[in-house]
Amino acid sequence: MKNSIELSTIPAGSKIRVGAPAERPEGAIDALLKLFAGKENVVSARLGLMEIQYPEGGSEFMYTIGIECSADETSTIQEAIDTISTIREGRWPISIVPPASQYFSSEAIVFYSQNTKRKNFLGRLLRRN
Repeated sequence: MKNSIELSTIPAGSKIRVGAPAERPEGAIDALLKLFAGKENVVSARLGLMEIQYPEGGSEFMYTIGIECSADETSTIQEAIDTISTIREGRWPISIVPPASQYFSSEAIVFYSQNTKRKNFLGRLLRRN
């Protein structure tokens, strides 16, 4: 089963708990890393876990992915959505949300960073010499 794209809102009166997932959606992360590798505008990307507790009872878990861009954010997020929709569905659905928001805790996992990309590139360059 593939991921699907849905626009949704959190009902008024719901409570939100955020944290870091113990189990990561590796297929989605790998696909996004490949996408971001060719994009100079992606500054960082993080992964979190959110639980929505509904006012009428019941709750729902979902992965949250936040993508920070220096430019062309709308296009990049659409490409990320298109990429994730081709990946086999993981344990929970994935939501793309603003990276600097109430959807991430301090334990959020930064799985992509331009700084890391530059360090890895420089490290490979220096090892070749």
